[in-house]
Amino acid sequence: MLQETKGKQTKARETSSLIEVTRTLEEARDALRGYEVAALAGVAATLAEAAESLAHTVGELHELSREEWMTPEQAARHLNCTSTKSLRQ
Repeated sequence: MLQETKGKQTKARETSSLIEVTRTLEEARDALRGYEVAALAGVAATLAEAAESLAHTVGELHELSREEWMTPEQAARHLNCTSTKSLRQ
């Protein structure tokens, strides 16, 4: 009879311990989900910022007239190269 009571108490403690471990794991999982969401939100904000910056740059480049750009021949003359081939090297 005493053995049986001790066995039931041990089983009850083990069950209680498993319930605590389960709760702790659930809390950890929830916390990790929160961190994941926050990290992904940060990445999304950074990417949105980069996209906005690139769109702004593209707009500025589009506004520049083609006349403001040098042709390869003009660049070669400006750099005192004899040809565009030597400019590429």
